[in-house]
Amino acid sequence: MTKGTARKGRAKTSPRSVAPGSWEADIVGISAVHFGQEVQDGPPRHVVEFSYVVLSAVLKGEWSDLRWPASVLIVAPTTKMTAQCDAGYLHQVRGSPLLSMSLHVTRPQYSDMLRSFERGLPNGFYFTLEDGVDGVWPVRSWGMAMDSVCKKGR
Repeated sequence: MTKGTARKGRAKTSPRSVAPGSWEADIVGISAVHFGQEVQDGPPRHVVEFSYVVLSAVLKGEWSDLRWPASVLIVAPTTKMTAQCDAGYLHQVRGSPLLSMSLHVTRPQYSDMLRSFERGLPNGFYFTLEDGVDGVWPVRSWGMAMDSVCKKGR
């Protein structure tokens, strides 16, 4: 069997592949928090704000023990953004073990998340991927749960 044939015959949920389904992530650290504004020439000339957080994380699919290093971008929406049809996207660069993820949030969610990160919470999140095309998988849902502050102090 040639290498090409072996790759084609691999199961969709191979332990070494990204696949639709339930995933979990451990947040390793907050790499950066950014706030700013950019003047955009018009017409009419206007200012666009931007706020985003970059997290370092380790992702794991429910069918595998393989852990994927990832950067996660969480961007607060601006007044110019249109409604989103997906909860985010997971991207895989061909030939690289690193994954890149973007999660869509509302402005109130973003504010709540910043306060939680400030207190050292959360330490992980979970998400569900849909079928992907060309190394991009839509995120159907995602969530973060936080241990209570009282539990962390024990």
